[in-house]
Amino acid sequence: MPRLTEIELRLNAIRTELQQEGADIEALNLEVDNLIAERTRIKDGIQQRNNILAKIGGGEVGEVIESALGVTPQDPEERTIEEIISTKEYAHAWAKRMMQRPESDFTAAEKRALGAALTTTATTAVAATANADGVNNGGLFIPTQFMDAFTKELALTSPIFSDLNVVHISGTIKMPYKKRQTPAKVRKEGVANTDTEFEWGEIAITLGEISATARVSWRLEAMTPDSFITYLANELVADHGDQIIHQVIYGSGKNDETLGIKNSDVIKGDYAADTDGITVLKNGLAKMNARSKIGAVIYLSSTLSENIAFAQDKNGSYIHNPVNGTDIHSLARYTVKVDPYLNDGDFVIGNLKRNTLFQIAEDVTIAKDSSGKNRVNDYTTFSLNGLGVKPGTILFGSATAA
Repeated sequence: MPRLTEIELRLNAIRTELQQEGADIEALNLEVDNLIAERTRIKDGIQQRNNILAKIGGGEVGEVIESALGVTPQDPEERTIEEIISTKEYAHAWAKRMMQRPESDFTAAEKRALGAALTTTATTAVAATANADGVNNGGLFIPTQFMDAFTKELALTSPIFSDLNVVHISGTIKMPYKKRQTPAKVRKEGVANTDTEFEWGEIAITLGEISATARVSWRLEAMTPDSFITYLANELVADHGDQIIHQVIYGSGKNDETLGIKNSDVIKGDYAADTDGITVLKNGLAKMNARSKIGAVIYLSSTLSENIAFAQDKNGSYIHNPVNGTDIHSLARYTVKVDPYLNDGDFVIGNLKRNTLFQIAEDVTIAKDSSGKNRVNDYTTFSLNGLGVKPGTILFGSATAA
């Protein structure tokens, strides 16, 4: 079995394990990170071989990719959907189909990739021939290239979103967390240990619907597939991504909204608006216990970051040199990041990777509506997301009236 297939099967198995009570979230999260890193290395290696083979053969890269994966038009070897939608020829075929390009614009490799990736209930797909488009027309999977561009832009925009513990699980789930554990005790040799006792709590994650629309003119769609994917990803991040991140941070948990970090059972770090930034963070850290500070990161709003950067002493001199200065990277031993989505004066402290669970219950899907009268196409995205935060592990602070 190809290693890529083994990785995808294990990732699917982890999705199931996460739904089980008492699942070791930290261990599974580490395993997922390692598997994704290995998958990326394998795909990068394939792409490098493809580039070399393309130079040697002087032919289309799409055909070379198919050969490098060990699948040719005459070879019916099965590939998983994940393998198919991660190829360059499928990304190009998807973009051309979305832009309604004529069939003559599709290469043979793109047609085969498009036919094999039509939505089906099967867990694996057999590469179709150049003359066959697949079993049904239920829809097309979004290519990995688009989703990578989408999530990369989102992660670059918000460090809070980038640091969340993200899982792909369908349906409503409950997030287990450890409330209490009996401490370890020193035992004499030959004396049996007592059983360690745990008390578990759980949080029901509220799912929220996210939708956004990007409008593209017909004239603008006369671009290359790669340019179209990048352009559409950037446009949708500006709206769809804004909504996801806003719900993650400030969602009320009501009216189908995600329960955000601010409104969860967090440590309150509110402060008087005229307090200097360093004191604000010092007082916030003092409210957290030692365990909640492990691996913690400080996330600042832009205004609070500027408050610290332009702080002055009693003589009116700047404490830090703001001219040609750099961003604030650390405070004491804690990493500091500035998140533009935090409201003025707000800040967050905590280990989000360890103490949150961001659920993607339904991956981003895209629908297209055409308007001949206005000569534009509307691309609408939809996703279903939710957030869980372990009680008492994250601090959220806001400025109040002085």
